[in-house]
Amino acid sequence: TAVSGGDIGEFRAGLDAMAQEASGNDEATFANTIQPLLGETGAFGILDAAPMFDEDSSNDSDGGYLIAFSISDRAALQSLFTNNENFTSNYEALEDSGDYAIFVPSADNHNREPAYLYFGNSVLLIATDVALFPQAELSARLSDNADFMDTLNMLPAGDYTATGFLNINSLLTSFSGAMEGDFNSNEMMAQMMALYEENY
Repeated sequence: TAVSGGDIGEFRAGLDAMAQEASGNDEATFANTIQPLLGETGAFGILDAAPMFDEDSSNDSDGGYLIAFSISDRAALQSLFTNNENFTSNYEALEDSGDYAIFVPSADNHNREPAYLYFGNSVLLIATDVALFPQAELSARLSDNADFMDTLNMLPAGDYTATGFLNINSLLTSFSGAMEGDFNSNEMMAQMMALYEENY
């Protein structure tokens, strides 16, 4: 899928706005404020795709998400947030130890869909539900998982800017549920499910 210059510009503007809010500096950019504190890898997961495919656009984000970034300096990144009055007026620490910290929306946070934050010594997690976070320091890595690495090594190129994983069966089930009642959609979904089961 082609990405237009306008889309990229809007995405960068969103990142810069996040950096300005986190730092309390209207001149801040993502590139000079947050990016230097991050590592080289990141991941984004959608927990339930069904709300994205129904006819109600107002619930598109109800499926939940979990975002993970490797980080190079937890203390500096965490202080970037906790030294910001806007952040401290909207969030409170659920846990803050030498190993990890979890921040949850405070009673004064009136955002419709507030995020929850987990600062580990090597990872930053952002999610829609605190229950998605480990209640300890996160030490397991995908690079230590033999099945994951064996699958990744099957890809034809030696290196990628980004790789993606889809649970096809779950995704097709979400499509099917969202399109239930539409004869043409149901017929198409039945064909897609049959094709998946035949090949996978």
